[in-house]
Amino acid sequence: MRTRSAWALGEIKDTRAVEPLIQSVNDQDWYIHWGAADALGKIGDNRALEPLTLLKDDDDDYVRRAGKEAIEKIRANNSNNTA
Repeated sequence: MRTRSAWALGEIKDTRAVEPLIQSVNDQDWYIHWGAADALGKIGDNRALEPLTLLKDDDDDYVRRAGKEAIEKIRANNSNNTA
């Protein structure tokens, strides 16, 4: 249920969800922090960059990849907004 909620928040792209999603990045369940990272990438808010960088050391390959992809999406979104 929490992963689906994170997914829905990412689809809505409401920046009010950024702080709760950042907290979910540290969840013990890999599926939760994978979903939170994905949602944060979709939202594209800079506040998520630092917490997402911590995922590079996660034990799970899917989580590491989700963190990396989320960071790339946020950076691409920011470069598109400044162009």
